[in-house]
Amino acid sequence: MEGTVSPQCFILACLGVPLLRRKTKMSIVRTAAATGLLICALLMPSPAVAEAAECFGPDQNKATLCQSRVAGLYHALITTQARYGLTTPACQFDPGLVYDVLFERLAPDLREYIRVAPEKHFNVLVGATLLQSEGCTVGVATEPHGYKAAALLRQCEAGLKDDEALRLCTAYLRGLYEGLRQFSGFDDAREFTCPPKTGQRAKDILQMFIDEAIRDPKVQQLAAAEVMAKAMARAFPCGSRR
Repeated sequence: MEGTVSPQCFILACLGVPLLRRKTKMSIVRTAAATGLLICALLMPSPAVAEAAECFGPDQNKATLCQSRVAGLYHALITTQARYGLTTPACQFDPGLVYDVLFERLAPDLREYIRVAPEKHFNVLVGATLLQSEGCTVGVATEPHGYKAAALLRQCEAGLKDDEALRLCTAYLRGLYEGLRQFSGFDDAREFTCPPKTGQRAKDILQMFIDEAIRDPKVQQLAAAEVMAKAMARAFPCGSRR
């Protein structure tokens, strides 16, 4: 599974689309361009397949970042249950379970979801796996867990001098952001935040978390997922939607 567009497809997209738009009598050229673009469209990976390639692929660094993101998605779901009224049963893992083991538990069902619905985005399929996986005990959390905000804040701040620490921090925060956006208002959960559908840049998500964590140092004793939920509720209140 590859997550990038081949150079050949990129060149075809650059050359083929203008040819198709041009009113030219070169029907053979137009037909060839259209055929090439169709082949590339069929060969290009779906959102889920492209992103899952990093989790399941041989590159250990990419796998670690992807698995950290999955952990963030899981902790976002747990927080939505514990703090925002979601009563839909979902996977419940030991709070101390490390992210790579957590991913191993979910991997078989996640692979199946990707096979069945490759057109879906990766974070959506991770959410579906957490809600319906056969590889875990299901229930409803009463307390958030995962990284404490203080520990994650230290890791993020260390990332100013250590690129690896920063990548891990932003990958986990990306999972939190995606999961909290996904589960806000899901089923019977309260709609506590309404972020734009366009998404946010990693550095903006990072800054949002840091700002919330230092706004009131007391919240640093909470789970990072809970602090991120507060940050998102402050930045994207549902009442402000048009």
